[in-house]
Amino acid sequence: REVHSQVGDVSAALAEQIKLVREEADRGRQVLVEGAEQERARQETAVQLCQRRVDNFIRLYEVERGRLNTSVKGALEQITHRTQVVQGLAKRMQEEGAELRRIAARVQEESSMGVRSLSERLDDGLRGLAATQDR
Repeated sequence: REVHSQVGDVSAALAEQIKLVREEADRGRQVLVEGAEQERARQETAVQLCQRRVDNFIRLYEVERGRLNTSVKGALEQITHRTQVVQGLAKRMQEEGAELRRIAARVQEESSMGVRSLSERLDDGLRGLAATQDR
């Protein structure tokens, strides 16, 4: 009986210790679960923050790319326009140069004819003067 009573006491003590160990294990498990949930929430927050930064960067990149495209397009249009203006001026200068050469040739021809005509009149006048003096 005494042995049976001691075995009962040991059994009760063991059962109590098992109960305490199980409660401690449950508390430890709960702490781990809560820690894992907190870590998961922290990681989700970090991922969301990173995603917002990436989205913001992409948005700013697209805005900057659009601005640069507009600037480059405007610059190319301006260069094209100026090139066309310069080409037009060069063509006009060539045409005016050709016209000036034609005018210069005509003036030279007319001046040559005028000199010849003046020379002929002068010769006629001198002959007339010489004939008058001879009489």
